[in-house]
Amino acid sequence: MVEGRWKIISFMLLAEVLCSVASPRTDKDDCAIEACDEQHRKMLLTRGHVHSHSQDQDTPQGLKSIKEIFQETNTDKLWRHGYHRYYETQLAPYRTIDGLRILEIGADSGISLGAWLQYFTKPAAVQGVAYGVDAAEAKRKACESMAAQCEKLAIYSLDQSDKAALADMSAQNPEGWDIIVDDASHYPPHQIISFQQLWPKLRPGGLYVVEDIESSYVDKGQVYGYPLTGGLGKAPPENAVEQFKRLADVVSRKHFGQPEFTVFEGVDHDVADVDFADGLIFVHNAPADLEWNEFPKYLVFGAGNSGKSFQEYQERLKSEQLEEKLRTDPHNVN
Repeated sequence: MVEGRWKIISFMLLAEVLCSVASPRTDKDDCAIEACDEQHRKMLLTRGHVHSHSQDQDTPQGLKSIKEIFQETNTDKLWRHGYHRYYETQLAPYRTIDGLRILEIGADSGISLGAWLQYFTKPAAVQGVAYGVDAAEAKRKACESMAAQCEKLAIYSLDQSDKAALADMSAQNPEGWDIIVDDASHYPPHQIISFQQLWPKLRPGGLYVVEDIESSYVDKGQVYGYPLTGGLGKAPPENAVEQFKRLADVVSRKHFGQPEFTVFEGVDHDVADVDFADGLIFVHNAPADLEWNEFPKYLVFGAGNSGKSFQEYQERLKSEQLEEKLRTDPHNVN
């Protein structure tokens, strides 16, 4: 990961500072534990994210670490993938947000939903997408083990490549989500389609996570019955990682004089940054900060300095026929 980016020594320390600036209190410790109230939501979301090697710094006193919660729920996010190494710091800024909304695609068993209900202290909605299940029955079973939190749960049964179904689910959730996690089919084209359809529903300052990206590196194989024909450096949609790498160019598009440049049909204009980790990708949405898009300023280079390479880049993207391949792939609904 890139060093020297937004860095914050401690989530607890920041909460204390925000509270003392925004609304002075006599008991700052209480404010730190509560991570401020709803009026400070935007302030928390504009501060960026934490990269720390210390679990203690990211786990407020009295709360369990993500590793401990993953151990208790026996999710393969821990014992197989070790995602706790990244989730501990990536999720820390969101942990105590009042009214947080999270959606996980691929939450068939409900194990992950239970983990999120334990981790986030004041969630308003913890929702899951499952494939080929009875949604009502799946929720009933989930509520049996999480009865006290049942009203926060919702489970949708749909194919993550079904654009119409994703749109319908989004319409049922006009509030959008703060965090979206893709742990579904692991089929690279599906990962691309879901991101393109759901990213616009991510709230300012939100986080989109794509898990199990190892499927993009497979030359020949299968996952959940879907054929894998990607491989290192293979163009998308067979390799989703290569498509997400291009978001680095979208983030820095003003530096080569192309403020409208997009690789996800225009929905990626508010991507703030991208983190590539071991087996997963974190994409951060720009915060609700009026000054955010005022930068960069006084640019040294522009379109005149990168015109030739940008034209070649655009021609290469066009030649890949990404949208056409997604449309004609028999393993995609539409």
